[in-house]
Amino acid sequence: MNESIQKPDVKINNSQVDVHSDDNGGGIAWMAKYVIKDTDPESKVEFSVVFMDLAGNSGIPIETAASPQKIEMDTVKPVFQSVSIQSNHTNPELAKYPNKLILNFLTSEIVKKPANSDFTVSGVENPVVSGTGDGKNWTISGDIKKNYDGLVNFRIMVEDLAGNWSDNQTSTKNGSSVLVDNNAPVLNSIEIVSNNTSNKNLYAKSDDVIRLKFTSSENLQRPNVTLGGIKQNVSLYSNSAATTPTIEFSSNSGSSANGILTLADNQFAELSKDIMKDWGVGDFEISLSIKARSGNKIAGNPNRDYAALFIKSTQASSPYTGPSAFVWNNGKVSFRLHGDESMVLPGAVSSWTNWVDLRFKFSSALKKVQIFVNGEEKGSKILSKTVNASYFLNAPLRFGGNHVDPLDQSLNADIKNLYISGINQPIGQDWQVTTTVNNNSPNKVVDFAIEYQDIVGNAGDNRTQANSNTNSIRVDTLAPLLQSLSMSTNNA
Repeated sequence: MNESIQKPDVKINNSQVDVHSDDNGGGIAWMAKYVIKDTDPESKVEFSVVFMDLAGNSGIPIETAASPQKIEMDTVKPVFQSVSIQSNHTNPELAKYPNKLILNFLTSEIVKKPANSDFTVSGVENPVVSGTGDGKNWTISGDIKKNYDGLVNFRIMVEDLAGNWSDNQTSTKNGSSVLVDNNAPVLNSIEIVSNNTSNKNLYAKSDDVIRLKFTSSENLQRPNVTLGGIKQNVSLYSNSAATTPTIEFSSNSGSSANGILTLADNQFAELSKDIMKDWGVGDFEISLSIKARSGNKIAGNPNRDYAALFIKSTQASSPYTGPSAFVWNNGKVSFRLHGDESMVLPGAVSSWTNWVDLRFKFSSALKKVQIFVNGEEKGSKILSKTVNASYFLNAPLRFGGNHVDPLDQSLNADIKNLYISGINQPIGQDWQVTTTVNNNSPNKVVDFAIEYQDIVGNAGDNRTQANSNTNSIRVDTLAPLLQSLSMSTNNA
């Protein structure tokens, strides 16, 4: 004030407040105090000051609108509107040293930059806090520790500009999580056998099948395996758990539970043409484990003895040009890219009652189709001509139904560990490779080498015949020769 005044009348938020001199009774400087109530709205503070000098002259009242100073009242604690967590691993839900972890969050209002004491993130060191500049969007990033394993847990609190603290936030809003794995996988068991009728644990002769099986302590990406010095096709085997991630189909009238796709009663599942695009033109592969849903018949239509396992075609009538496979109740299996060059294998499957591994592979450079059953190649065929891809470039990939009528040629099946090249990757603990001995196979002990890594990328200790505690199989394709013969008589 420019002169002493009488005690002014002051209201804050329409409440009369106590006023006292702030200059030892000089009457020029005054102070009014207001204690914020829980019921006060979160808004600008409203006030008015009515005053007069010692002679009784009234001054011009001071109100909120005329004051150069503004005070915002904030009694509400900030809220986390979104919280997500990820890593810079190729799979953002997984991490290992030296990956980065990223925790993003959005608050309901502007908050102060969190200090290191305001948050904890397990398994992470060297945390850095950064924001976009609006005071609401924040990121905490840090380095994954070398000796940490398990889910990344976190706790964070933030403080707004008025000093209100949020509640502790300990979970994401979108269900995201990061699992850290710094442990290398271990092969718990390795077994090599043949189907030799004399001694399956020691020998293999021409036309015998040698099978190498191994089990890991955790899920693996598809391993690289050589058997007898030749790189082999590796696949999960039928007794393995449902570990390959379930495919998110564009349409699925069946059911997916516990990693098993069930297609019965005219149900089908498909991936749209927008997802599949030109799939089938170049190299491709489909592998799966399958069994009859009920009984021993794989066909879902009682009036048919076969079913469409998968098909990708736009050709409305036979021969349905495009990648397709069919299965029969009697165990017959077929695979084709066009109808006039089908590969049909009668009796390839002995029974549909138990799980069976099927694998279908096309090599475009060789124009070669192959069918594997339980890891063993049961048949292959070199196609005589190039396939007209225009018939399936804009087609979905359908399982359990004809491409013209999805309710026709239906399956009665449970399917697990479905792998479609270019769509997902097979993962699991139980793997196998097979090879068939022929007359040109070297006559010696069959060596093997297994290179493997878990789904995070930790490499295991490569295993070979030499460093594995397992039996050995010796190939012997040579017929025995009678080296000497003597005859005698006891005639006197």
